[in-house]
Amino acid sequence: MNKSKFLSSVLIFWILGWIYFGIEQVQISIDYKFSQHGEESIYEPGYKVIEKNGTKFLIKDTKNFAEDTPTIQDEKCFTEELLAQLNHAFDYENNQLYLSFGENTPEDYGIHKLNIQLEPDFQYFKNNDMLHNIYTIDLPTDQHAVSLPIDIYQTEKIFDISLSLNGSGKTNYQRDCLTSKVTKINTNIVKNFSEIHPYFSKEIVMNIYMNEPTITAKTEDTYIREYMQYQQKRLSYKTLPAPHEAAVALLKKDITKNTESDNWEWSDVRSGILHKRNEDTVIGFYGEVRNSDLVLLSNVIDALTVVIPDLRITYSNDHSQVNLPIHISPCTKEIDYQLGCKDEYSGAYFSSDWIFIDDNNSKEYRKHVIVHELGHALGLGHNLCRDSAMSYAHYSTDPSFFSHVDLMQLQILYTGKANIISGNNLDEEKIEYYQENISEACSVKNSAWLELINLQLGINTTRS
Repeated sequence: MNKSKFLSSVLIFWILGWIYFGIEQVQISIDYKFSQHGEESIYEPGYKVIEKNGTKFLIKDTKNFAEDTPTIQDEKCFTEELLAQLNHAFDYENNQLYLSFGENTPEDYGIHKLNIQLEPDFQYFKNNDMLHNIYTIDLPTDQHAVSLPIDIYQTEKIFDISLSLNGSGKTNYQRDCLTSKVTKINTNIVKNFSEIHPYFSKEIVMNIYMNEPTITAKTEDTYIREYMQYQQKRLSYKTLPAPHEAAVALLKKDITKNTESDNWEWSDVRSGILHKRNEDTVIGFYGEVRNSDLVLLSNVIDALTVVIPDLRITYSNDHSQVNLPIHISPCTKEIDYQLGCKDEYSGAYFSSDWIFIDDNNSKEYRKHVIVHELGHALGLGHNLCRDSAMSYAHYSTDPSFFSHVDLMQLQILYTGKANIISGNNLDEEKIEYYQENISEACSVKNSAWLELINLQLGINTTRS
C-alpha cells in the first residue's frame, strides 16, 4: 500500500514536468513565428492597405501582385474597396453615364462580371410602357473608367429611374457579390428620349396584315393577291358551323379556386362581365421577341380573320399605332417588383389593355401562353375544358392555338347580333342544360373547326 502511494507520487510529478516543458516550447515557437514575419504576416501576399476618409481597406496590389499567388485570391470580391474608389456622374445633355474606379479596375477587386441595371420607381397602375425602362447594360471589367449612353424611353407616364451597379466574382460562390445603387435619374429634366420600336420582320408578317402596308412597284401584285385572299377568308365566315348553345353556356362560365382543396372549379360569370373588342386591333411585340412569335401571331390572325371578320387585327412596327402591346421579358427581380409575376403567373392580360409574357417559359408553353392571353384580350374567360387554350384544368393539353371550344365562343361573341340568343336562333333551354352540365359543353365538336385549327398551326388547308 505504501509502495503504491510512492509510485503514484513519482508518476504525477513526471507528468507535470512534461506539461510545463511543452507549454514553454509552444510559446517559444509562437515568438519565433512573429519574429520572422512581423506585422506583415496578417496580410495575404499580393495585397496592400489603403486609407480613405479615415477608413482602412485591404485591396489587391497591382504593382507587386505575385505571379504565384494562389487562385483563391481571384475568387474574392472586395466590394467595399471598389465602392470606396467609385466616382460617378450623369450628363443630362446627352444621357451619358460616367463611372470611374480609381487607380484599379473592377477585376483588381475580384469583379469579373459587371452591369448597370435600370429600374423605374414603383408604379401602382400596371402600364406596358414602364417595362421599356427596365433593362441591363453589361460593363467591361478591365478598364479604370467607363462612359456609356443610357437609353431613356419616352412613355405615357414616366417615373424617375434608379441605376444600380451589380457584379459577380469568378465562381458561383461569388455570384452577385456586388449590388449597390449608384444614382437616380430625374426624368423631368431629361432632354433627349429614345424612341420605342416594336419588333418586326417583314419576311414573316404578310403585307396584308400590316396596319400600314408597304406597297412598291415590285410588291404591288403580291399585295393585290394577298388582299383578294384576305377578302375570301372574311367571306368564308358564312361556311362556319352554326352557332351552338354550348358556346353561350361556356361564355357564361368562369372558374374560381377552392381554398380548401386548392383546386379550380367552375363558377358563373357575374352579370355584365363579358367584353369584346369594339375597335380595330393593332398588335406590337416588345422585349425578348423571337421570329417564331411573329409566325404564331400571323397564323392565329389568319384564323381569326375567318371567325371574326368584322374585327380587323393587324401588326405594326410603329409604336404610336399599337393599341394592344405584347411585352415578352423574363420575370426578373426588377420586373417582379412592378408586376408581382414571380411564381404567380407565366403571362397576364392587364385591364389597361396590354399583355405580359414571361420569357422564362419553354418554347412550346410560351406559344400557349401567348394564345391564352390573346384570348383574354379578345374577351374569353377561363374554363376547365381539356382542349381549350383558356383551360386551367390540370389535365389540359395546353394547346398553342384556339381550339373548337375557343373558336365557337369567339364566333358567338363577335356574331354582330344585338341579342346573342334570339339573333342566332338558339334554344334557351339547351343553354341552361349546358350550364348545369358544363363539362358536356366542352365535348361539343364539329369537324369544320379542324380547318381553322390547322390554319393556326401553319398547315396548308383548302380554305383560300
